[in-house]
Amino acid sequence: MKIIKISIKNFVALKNISLSCKDLTAIIGENNVGKSSILMALDTFFSVGTGGMKTSYFHRIKENDQEKVEPIAEIECEFIDLDDNEKSEFRTRLCEDKLILQKRYSITDDGRVEVIYLTKSKVFEDEFLNIDSPVPNRSDIEERGWQEFYPSSGRITKEIHEVAKEKIIEKTNPSHKYDYMKNPKGWQNQCDKILPEFHLVPAVREATEELRMTQASKLSGLVGSIISRIILKHPSFEKLKQNVSEIQKLFDPSTKKEERIPGFDRIANSLSENLSRYITAKVDLRPAIPDPEDFFKLGMDVSVDDGISGNLDEKGHGLQRTFIVSMFLTYGELLREIEKEHPIDEEKEKTTLKSLVFAIEEPELFLHPQLQRSVYDSLKDISKKHQVMYCTHSPFFVDLNNYRDIVLLKKDESNGKTIQLQCEEELFSTPERKSLQKIYRIMNEVDPKSEMFFARKIVLVEGACEKHCYPVVAKRLGVFNHSVTLVDCGGNDKIPLYQELLNAFQLPYLVVTDQDPGNKETEEKIDEIENICAAGKGELLLQIPEFEEAAGCEAGSKGKPMRTISFFSDENNQISEKMKEYAEKIYAV
Repeated sequence: MKIIKISIKNFVALKNISLSCKDLTAIIGENNVGKSSILMALDTFFSVGTGGMKTSYFHRIKENDQEKVEPIAEIECEFIDLDDNEKSEFRTRLCEDKLILQKRYSITDDGRVEVIYLTKSKVFEDEFLNIDSPVPNRSDIEERGWQEFYPSSGRITKEIHEVAKEKIIEKTNPSHKYDYMKNPKGWQNQCDKILPEFHLVPAVREATEELRMTQASKLSGLVGSIISRIILKHPSFEKLKQNVSEIQKLFDPSTKKEERIPGFDRIANSLSENLSRYITAKVDLRPAIPDPEDFFKLGMDVSVDDGISGNLDEKGHGLQRTFIVSMFLTYGELLREIEKEHPIDEEKEKTTLKSLVFAIEEPELFLHPQLQRSVYDSLKDISKKHQVMYCTHSPFFVDLNNYRDIVLLKKDESNGKTIQLQCEEELFSTPERKSLQKIYRIMNEVDPKSEMFFARKIVLVEGACEKHCYPVVAKRLGVFNHSVTLVDCGGNDKIPLYQELLNAFQLPYLVVTDQDPGNKETEEKIDEIENICAAGKGELLLQIPEFEEAAGCEAGSKGKPMRTISFFSDENNQISEKMKEYAEKIYAV
């Protein structure tokens, strides 16, 4: 089971937002747009019941200079890839083959938070076929011609009706629509047990004792969950399960008397006799021996000696974050190694282990650039088996080659509400684009362009010469601005690829390219670039007739970037009026 879509209403900074989820999802955007709120909402959703939902989490709005709290908040997840057990459990509550589960939170009159669980399910015209429907009487059954599905005599119980209802739906395929249906409280507890196991790694911890204990247990649970998935894959674990099973049999009343622990039955029988003086009852005693799969569910005690030995939850933020990073690195490495040594039966694993979702706030914290790259690679490896999502301010955790994994949050200029932007379409749909796909991927691996998602202004240039020379010129002119990012597109033929991506995310940009008059192929490409600019928030700046002439430096094919940088770095060389005009426009923010 994995999440394919998340919808959130009236939760903290988020008024109404929906986003698609991939195996790996990177959430980016400026500060205070609600990136962390999405992960908080998921943490609340995957917690049992109200999940620690507080009244302070409900979205607030201002009306007539008065703050108003929205009384209802909704968090909804859409799940796909359910295994057979999950399909069976949710069989009456599926929307096609998907589970769409909404948890709706409300504030009561006395200030408490309540929650109801709704599933988008089949709603039948006949009320007796719906979830939590009333039990029909004999006349209702005869009126509908359902006699074959119910016993001919005796009282019709809720259990009998539920079995009959499924048979009626399967055989008659009655008319229906899909709508949200409220589920009984008893089912809610069962639902929470089946949902994926969710682990949130927060960015910072506050120093209150209550939160320290909560975060310590979460950290311990995360470690235990990761370790369990490593250990359970090893063949020797099967032997451990067999040994534990033999121990359990020693205390099982169904085991032959001579094979059980001597004297254990005597205690149970004596208790039964004494209890029978008051009520008719029989006592069955057996020790609570946990199944091996449950050994790690309570978490792990982690001790670290960094000069002073102590529990991990007592160490500083930096060491804790570094430890978590090390866990992800270790898990990614061991997943690769174990699967080579002991290939895993994917179907068997689905039925024995719950799905796992990792959510990480700012995974780049306390990490130098090289380690950030390593952690990102590990998260990609882990996402092949478990869903991973994170919010980040680091370009090392954003890969343009995997542009569908990116979710950009920004404030809507018209109303100040947070909106999400994603690129779902294929950038390489035409034959011409497909021929550029390999070059595009190689370029982004050698020279990552993801910094542009964090810039205030994006400038697409043809090549390395413009990318490295314009900053030098701008610094000499005193107009340089670090919030402007120049992107080397590797030629004007690849500029449209980056334009399409930026248009999908509704990001403004400036394209700087050579006019190159008389070249028909260039003229056609410029027309294409102009059309794509018009479809988004792009502008076009033509270097007339081309960069070298505008720069007033010597043309040549070899070492052009280095020669032009050297030229403009020399204070004795003048900057042409055209170059001044271009540089000032490029760095105007």
